[in-house]
Amino acid sequence: MIRKDRNCEECFNQAAITRFKTNLRTNLKIWKDDNNLICVSGGDNSMAMLHLMHVSLFGEAQRKMFFKVHIIHIDDSAVFGWDEQKTHENISIVVDACKKFGFNYTVLKIESVFDIKTLNPNTKKFDKDEEEKKDYVNQVFDSSPENRERLQEILKYPSELCSNKEDMIFFFKKWVLLDFALKFGFKKLLLGCSAVNITSKVMSEIAKGRGLSLPNDVTFVDDRYLEDIKFMNPMRDYLKNELDIYNRMHDIKIIDQKPFSLMEMNKGKNLPGYGSMNLLCEDFINLLQESNEQTVHTVLRTSNKLKIGLVEDQEKNF
Repeated sequence: MIRKDRNCEECFNQAAITRFKTNLRTNLKIWKDDNNLICVSGGDNSMAMLHLMHVSLFGEAQRKMFFKVHIIHIDDSAVFGWDEQKTHENISIVVDACKKFGFNYTVLKIESVFDIKTLNPNTKKFDKDEEEKKDYVNQVFDSSPENRERLQEILKYPSELCSNKEDMIFFFKKWVLLDFALKFGFKKLLLGCSAVNITSKVMSEIAKGRGLSLPNDVTFVDDRYLEDIKFMNPMRDYLKNELDIYNRMHDIKIIDQKPFSLMEMNKGKNLPGYGSMNLLCEDFINLLQESNEQTVHTVLRTSNKLKIGLVEDQEKNF
């Protein structure tokens, strides 16, 4: 049952694939021979996106697509304090899926953000030669223990509030992705944010006082970054239960990980949402969605009407 509509497995599967292809063609404007960077965290959203990407390019469905993809996974084991075995198991889930689907991949550490000196595009060369490109294809990169300690030190403060830590982790990941895209000439970066992620972000960003940047954060294509690099959300209109069903149907393995705020729940146990505005808004949206199944799509449709207000003499807003 999807929004009170009864679906058989075959129809549901075909509809999910068709919608994904439509988003790529119509909303994201991804054309033949484009070189795209697929950002896979290993969660249910991004692993479903990885499978849909494989079906779109190599599946038996009609109207196959012809563009290039490279998979990137940001390992955030330093954030959650995982040991080597747990880190290796999680990375293996993503790497094994890439090998199964025949995709090239790169694994970077989130703490490598401290190695980035500048994001000035003029210091980077596009169109690396083939020898240089071999350096990052199918590689798992490590980072220094000093960087790991530095990240963990930053995440200690303040001890109870998680909203700022979660946002900082997200920005660090974007920083690493932007640097990688600049170095190796990727112009389009596809994220796995689903409808619930986007909807709860609408609520939490307004509550945090970040309304001005909201249209960029929740649209299909966020183009405010360097050198025309675009962050894209092809999974923007997929509900959580749709993705859960899709993953179960195709036996897709995912990295099972709680939100960061729930890892710190003992510190923020007396605060609403365990000290996380993001979790509080997500729970609120899920509660409304249970009583009215149109809630998420109503907020999404409303957020489509938001316009970006430009500041005078400034082309792009950050």
